[in-house]
Amino acid sequence: MDYGFDSKQTHALVVYGYPLDGLTYAQCVDLAKAVHALGGQLVAAPNGDLTESGTPNATTPDETTCFTFLVGALAAEMSVRSRQGAKGKATKLGAEETARAEAEFERAQAKLDALLAEKGVTPAKAPGLFVLAAGPLASATLEGKEGTMIERIDADGEREELGSELTVSYDADPDAVQVHLQGTFKLSARYD
Repeated sequence: MDYGFDSKQTHALVVYGYPLDGLTYAQCVDLAKAVHALGGQLVAAPNGDLTESGTPNATTPDETTCFTFLVGALAAEMSVRSRQGAKGKATKLGAEETARAEAEFERAQAKLDALLAEKGVTPAKAPGLFVLAAGPLASATLEGKEGTMIERIDADGEREELGSELTVSYDADPDAVQVHLQGTFKLSARYD
């Protein structure tokens, strides 16, 4: 799946994996193809827009992204057509889905580490669970019922309790948002 590269789709993703910063468009394309070739639930996606309307794009292959690119295992995904105000249905995300993604990542970690080393790419930090908005004008929203909790984990590992809702936006959150989740949530995508 060309998450973040297809101008007709906007995606909300939750991925257990490595955040990669400072990649060029060409590196993102190369990694996306290589990760896709590994198969399974492994994905590579930007927390931003790599379509022809995004920056960078195919006409600027050596330009560095200002947003994080994620490589890991997919826990949940929702998408909508790229039309003003489009909001899709929601999908469930809970302990079972996140545990499955973490286990998939751990099974593939040696292959991913070898792939990143081959490409000369170093993760920005240790693997974790990330929420990202991929594609044009993307927003990703996690919503839980009363009693659920989202903790946002910053670059220093400090946790901030956010309550039961989090929205990650293509323009407000260039760094992929790492989270710890307690409870079951609905993940939805929106094109703004």
